[in-house]
Amino acid sequence: MKHMVLSKLALSIAVLALVAGSPMSGAAVQSVDLVIHYVEGVPVQDQNAYDVSAYLSVVDENGDPIEELEVEDFLVTEDAKAMMVASLDSLEAGAPIHVGMVIDASHSMTGDKITTARKEASRLIADQGDGALAGLVTFGDEAVMASDFTPNHADVLAEIANIEVEEGAGSCLYDGIYEAVKMTALLPPGRRAVIVLTDGEDEKRNSDDPCSAHTSDDIINLASSAGTLTPIFTIGLGTRVDEDDLKRISAMTGGLFSNPETYEELDEAFSQLSDQLNMQYVLHYVSTASAGAHTLAVKLTYKEDDDADELQDNDTRQFLLPVMPVFVKIAAPPEGQVVRERVTIEAVIVSGGDEVSRVDFIVNDAVAGSSASAPYLYELDLAPYPEGILSISVIAYGGDGAELASAATTITVEVLTLYEKVLAGDLQAVRQVSIWAGIGGGVVAILLIILGISMARRRRKARAQAQVWDSTDTLAFGIPGTHPAPAGGVPNPAARGILVVEKSDDADMIGQRFEIANEVTNLGRSADNDVMFPKDTPVSRRHAQITARADGLYLGEVETIDEGGQARRPTYGTFVNGKKLEQAPVLLMNGDAIKLGDRTVLRFEASQPPTPADEKTYLGPVSDDMETRLIAKKK
Repeated sequence: MKHMVLSKLALSIAVLALVAGSPMSGAAVQSVDLVIHYVEGVPVQDQNAYDVSAYLSVVDENGDPIEELEVEDFLVTEDAKAMMVASLDSLEAGAPIHVGMVIDASHSMTGDKITTARKEASRLIADQGDGALAGLVTFGDEAVMASDFTPNHADVLAEIANIEVEEGAGSCLYDGIYEAVKMTALLPPGRRAVIVLTDGEDEKRNSDDPCSAHTSDDIINLASSAGTLTPIFTIGLGTRVDEDDLKRISAMTGGLFSNPETYEELDEAFSQLSDQLNMQYVLHYVSTASAGAHTLAVKLTYKEDDDADELQDNDTRQFLLPVMPVFVKIAAPPEGQVVRERVTIEAVIVSGGDEVSRVDFIVNDAVAGSSASAPYLYELDLAPYPEGILSISVIAYGGDGAELASAATTITVEVLTLYEKVLAGDLQAVRQVSIWAGIGGGVVAILLIILGISMARRRRKARAQAQVWDSTDTLAFGIPGTHPAPAGGVPNPAARGILVVEKSDDADMIGQRFEIANEVTNLGRSADNDVMFPKDTPVSRRHAQITARADGLYLGEVETIDEGGQARRPTYGTFVNGKKLEQAPVLLMNGDAIKLGDRTVLRFEASQPPTPADEKTYLGPVSDDMETRLIAKKK
């Protein structure tokens, strides 16, 4: 029993010793390091603004990435002006990044060092996803561009496999890094990084003199300038490296430094570097600054949990906003608008500096007109164009005649019939009828027109007199029927109201009174409407509709479907008491003035006006799918 107790005690002591001697997996983060790697600004389409993307890493004291940060953890300023962060996203592993490898091939990299370097560099390149470019620079007595940036990673991997160490060669380290940064100047927009592996300082063969023509300051200035902004990640292998200089190069360019002491630890250094590249954040904000160089500053405030200490770090980086390109927008007419006779085309130009010499207006692939200065307007006569869809585009040209930008839209042309043109007093249409008469067919045409007018009037009067309640349609109201509206008053109890024509292009229509007795009453220019306005050209063929409901009569616009399947409303609109009718029908009140288009005016008379005790002022449209609007009693 005594031996068993001693054994258990010894085992407990051993376990405690093991735990005490091993690092704590849940140890709190002691410090954070925020690094802005790369910043780019892209113009926002149709706006004088840029979408700025800042790629950054946050690592702890061991160089391990800190994950699950949020927008609230960051404070962002551009040129000392606070910016609102639009989003913060974690980049997924394998997100494209253009990588330029710089590998030491000097005399000291013999044996297992160069073997391990080739293996780890190949693994990092092979891990890059589609869309990433890769390049390779080696250095010994001189810097050699073994492979320019290419999407063909197999070519780069072949060059890495062929790296040979030259016996007794010097180490032109800075020239190698400088050459790789120069290569990045022609890269497309996107993340990029230069990764440097060396085991020594910049020195000549058998001498302590510098080997490179460039210095570390030259590298920092080139990699930090707006046009070639490139983070440099340095790996200093062993104890002979100039650790302070490599750290400075990385810190000043947005990279990170690591220092494996032996080539056996190189695998871990590359693995950590891969995590740092793959576990980055991209921070977005909108900038309205002008084109040119700017300074971005980001501050991080981090707490691992509520009980942890608050940790902070910040970083700054210069970046370049490109010249804003020319944008063209068609401000009028809107897409799909139905137009008749004439339409004004208006183009809006947003230019970041390029001179716009002229704007051409293209209709159905043919130049219809041009404008040399703002406002860019062109009035298009639609007479030569057939009824249906019409394509319109505008093209902006620079001072050298080169096309800068373009935009396009479509409209629907609605052509007046000859009958409608004659009724509207179109002189050209009248002349056309006269010509027909001169060649023998004019008399027939005129008689047909007169007959059409006469029949239209008869149909209109017949419909006005026949507007009575159908007993099957008015059960909900308990109303037996109605009669045509007399000249004054509303004696018929079945009628819900009367429309009185006050203004019209047709003089015969003025003063006409139409009794509203059907459950649905249609208003428009065509002959199939209940209330017709054949001579009022601003009134659409099917313009508006009055619907009877339990609480009164509601006026709404009629939507029709064009040949392209698009819904369109009356071209010239509908107004009640001067207010344009929107989507929802409105409840008609006694005395309301209804305007169809821009000239035809009707007055609504309710059959049962409210008593003084219940009289109310209507303040907005009411429909079944809208919330109840404010109702206020008159004083």
